[in-house]
Amino acid sequence: MPSTESAGAKPPHGIFDLAASDTLGLTTALIYAALLGLFLLIGLGCYFYWRRRKRLAKALKRPALSPWESLQLVLKDVESKSSTPEAIGILNHSLRQGLELKLREPYTAYTSAEFLAHLQKNSQFSSDFQADCAEFLKTADKVLFAYQPCDEQERRRWETKVRQWLDSLQVGQSL
Repeated sequence: MPSTESAGAKPPHGIFDLAASDTLGLTTALIYAALLGLFLLIGLGCYFYWRRRKRLAKALKRPALSPWESLQLVLKDVESKSSTPEAIGILNHSLRQGLELKLREPYTAYTSAEFLAHLQKNSQFSSDFQADCAEFLKTADKVLFAYQPCDEQERRRWETKVRQWLDSLQVGQSL
């Protein structure tokens, strides 16, 4: 039998030609490095996308309004109300909220009679304000509870008055 180690003899069927290449390890490492780089890029992209959305959401949030500013927005909205009972109800509640903010008393929980009794006990309110307030509360009760009509001119008058009262309360002027 001839020896396979002889000088010019080739192994049968090229079996040794299938041996691992020297570059096969380098090629595999490059593939793994490329996949790792791809995952890092995807991760960084997700992070920056999340950060951008978070920043945009924070920018879109409105700053919190103070109670006085929210009252002013409600009063601006009352002009667009076509229903007089709804507008009078908003004015009535706005006046009560304004007095609550100023005096720290539960005016929104008081009935009209309790409201007026408390105004009479409080010496910082003028008699003119107390009389006008009593007239407004009487009108509001008629409109809201007795379903009495209120004409547009009277409604506008009370819108103006309540707006003036709230402005005075906000800046600390006496009523």
